[in-house]
Amino acid sequence: MRPMHPEATGSPAVVRWVVPGYPLIALAERIATDPSLRALLDDGTLAGLDVAAEGVDLRIGAGRTWRREGEPVRTALAAALEAAAPSAGCSSQACAPSGCTGCPVSRR
Repeated sequence: MRPMHPEATGSPAVVRWVVPGYPLIALAERIATDPSLRALLDDGTLAGLDVAAEGVDLRIGAGRTWRREGEPVRTALAAALEAAAPSAGCSSQACAPSGCTGCPVSRR
């Protein structure tokens, strides 16, 4: 599993998941459209997500709590990150838009 940790934000409904050394911006579309996370958006567990350079912000759905939904959300995000990870030799494809010169995710 890729190292990541949650951080509080200015809103109790939003948790930022920080993923050190991972080209989030270059892979934002892949992460945001991953079936693991889309299922949580579709069933109302999550109300939204935003992928930024500093982390993935996930908003909990109405009537849901982080205490109850935190682990399934973490599991889905981990699956999305693994699925989005580019294969070896990707730096000229997925990472170039963000300025990455040595893709850390391809060196697992």
